[in-house]
Amino acid sequence: MAGRFFNDRDVERFQEFNKELIGNPYTDQDGIVNSIVYVYKVSEQDTKVNMYGEAASGKFYKPGVKLAALVAQDPAETFNSEYGPDKKTNATFNFLRKSLTEISFVLEPGDIIDWFDNYWEIQSLNDSQMVGGRDDAKFGIQAITFLVRRTQLQIERVRSI
Repeated sequence: MAGRFFNDRDVERFQEFNKELIGNPYTDQDGIVNSIVYVYKVSEQDTKVNMYGEAASGKFYKPGVKLAALVAQDPAETFNSEYGPDKKTNATFNFLRKSLTEISFVLEPGDIIDWFDNYWEIQSLNDSQMVGGRDDAKFGIQAITFLVRRTQLQIERVRSI
């Protein structure tokens, strides 16, 4: 359905500008911003749950998927807990819907995002970003996340020398 002020050609041009801005790691196309993140999904086969549906020994994750995103991080708060200083902050990750559908990847609450040497858990998703208010022209998915302690995760980063 064509809009009054944004027709299909305008929507496609908008998609092209956004892809040029953030890039696409699967086509080796660097973007202007070029923020690369890795998204980890829970491995249901490896995660053992008890009779209450809780993962008592921790969640295990599948290998990460490399994605491009625009990231906005809130200022960090440092506070003292009973175990010493701790840090609390939130971040928002913006992904292009078309880039995710091209690789058949679905973001879900509970997924872990690795960015800037920190791990972020997706708390909620907002997929109501539209071009010109058109329902058929949704272009972005926004993941609202919070910082997770590295010790809570069963994710191992392998480094080479």
